Parts: sequence; C-alpha cells; structure tokens
Amino acid sequence: MLFRTHIAFGIFIYLLFFSYFRNPILTLIGFLIGIIIVDLDSKKSKFGKKWYFRPIQWFTKHRRFFHSFIFGIIGTGIIAIYSVEMAFGFLVGFTTHIILDSQTRRGVAPFHPLIDTKIKGKIKTGGIIEDIIFVILLLSDALLVLVNTFIILQ
Repeated sequence: MLFRTHIAFGIFIYLLFFSYFRNPILTLIGFLIGIIIVDLDSKKSKFGKKWYFRPIQWFTKHRRFFHSFIFGIIGTGIIAIYSVEMAFGFLVGFTTHIILDSQTRRGVAPFHPLIDTKIKGKIKTGGIIEDIIFVILLLSDALLVLVNTFIILQ
C-alpha cells in the first residue's frame, strides 16, 4: 500500500479509539512512527528515499524483517522504556501497516525470520482498489473528526 493509505488507515484506527487514550499526543506520535518505520527498508518509500536511511537498506530487504512481528515487538519494547502510551501507539500503527500490506499482491511474511510464509491479498499497490479504499478512509476520517469534536465539546 502507498504511504497515504497507511496514514489514512492509521488515523482511522486512532480516531476510533481517541477518547480512550490517556495521552492522545504521545499515542499519535507512536502511531505515526509505527506506520512510517516499517517502510524505511525501501528506497521507494516516502521516508526511505532519504540518504540517511541507506544503511538500513544495505542490510535488509523490503518487506522482510521490518515487516515482521519480531521487529514490532522489539520496537514496542524499546519505546515502552520511554512511554507506554507511545509504545501502544507504535504497536497499533505497526500492526495496521502489516494488515494493509498483507492485503497486497506482494504480501508480507509477518513471522520472518522464523517462518517465511507470506500472507498475500489481491490488491495492487497504487491501483484503483487502493484508491477507492483511500477515499473511503479519508471520508471516514473526516466523519470521525466531526464525531470526536462533538463528543469533546459536550
């Protein structure tokens, strides 16, 4: 999936549970880190294009270790040392990224390096189906912003 779809889906999940977060800002930061960090192993990703992420790409293949639950658990543990709220956000953001990528034709191997079996879907990255999903998510995000704003103002 494209960066924009990952962000739209992550925001959708975040907004669904917004009222339950003790520290919504730290949780949001964790969400965004969890969504973004997974694709740093790709030269084509929004942030992976940056020259300072090249060393990561020299040692990892795209959709391997960074797309594994082992990486997610390690990342969550490291962030939890600083903030449990941010770690929770990271874990959920990371998981939403894996869920979306598992629906693409390339799929993911979420248990790599223990098991290299990929979970694949039928969605073409950047294709019309992803575009439709993105628009639906944007509309849903806008609706949830309105609902959450209404709840806060009550």
